[in-house]
Amino acid sequence: MKIGELKSADDLLQESLKIDPSFAPAHRVLSELWLRKGDLFKANEYATMAVRIDEDFRPWWNGLNNIRSKIQNGKRNVQQGKYEKAMQEYEAIAEKYPYFPEAQFYMGLTKFRQKDIEAAAFYFSEALKIYPDHQKARKGLNNVTKQFLNNGNKAYKRGDLEKATQYYLKTIQFDKQYYLAYFQLGVLEKKMGNPDQAIAYLNKAIELKPDFHKA
Repeated sequence: MKIGELKSADDLLQESLKIDPSFAPAHRVLSELWLRKGDLFKANEYATMAVRIDEDFRPWWNGLNNIRSKIQNGKRNVQQGKYEKAMQEYEAIAEKYPYFPEAQFYMGLTKFRQKDIEAAAFYFSEALKIYPDHQKARKGLNNVTKQFLNNGNKAYKRGDLEKATQYYLKTIQFDKQYYLAYFQLGVLEKKMGNPDQAIAYLNKAIELKPDFHKA
C-alpha cells in the first residue's frame, strides 16, 4: 500500500469513527495502518480500543504483543552479541507481517552492529520499500551509503579507480537519489577517458540536485 493510499484510508476510517466511535472494525484496520507505518505503539492503541469494543479482535491484539516480545528479545540478543538469534526473531516477524517495516529496520540495525555494511544497507532499503517515510530506516541508509561513498573517495585518492567505481556503484545501488555518488562516478569516467558516460553521470547529479554547482 502506497503512502497516498495509507493517508486516504486513514482519512476514511477517521471519518467513520466520527460517525460511530464504537465501530470496532475501523479501530482494527487503523491498527494495521499504523503497523504498516512501523508504529507499533499507535497500532497497539487502536487494537486495544477494538478489543474493548469487541473481543473477536483479541487475536490481532495478541499478535501485536507477540511482535513486541520478539523485538525485545531481538534487542536483548544484540546486546549480548547473539546476532543470529536476534535475526531469527526479526525474520519471524517479517514472515508473518511482511508489511511491517520495523522488522527490516531491526535486521539492518543488527547487521550494522556486526559491521556488515552491505547487508545493513539492504535491510534499510527494504524497510523503505515497504514504507518510504520510515525515518529511522532513512537515517540508517544514509549512514551506510555515506560509508560507501567515503570508501570510494579513499580508493580514488590512492589511485584504485576500479575499487572506487565499485563503491560508488554500490552507493547508488541502495540509494538511487544520492547525487554525490553520481558526481564522483562522472569524475571517474572523465578521468578514464569516457566522456559520454561522464556527462550522463554528471547530468544525473544535476537532475537530483539542481543547485549542485560542482557538476
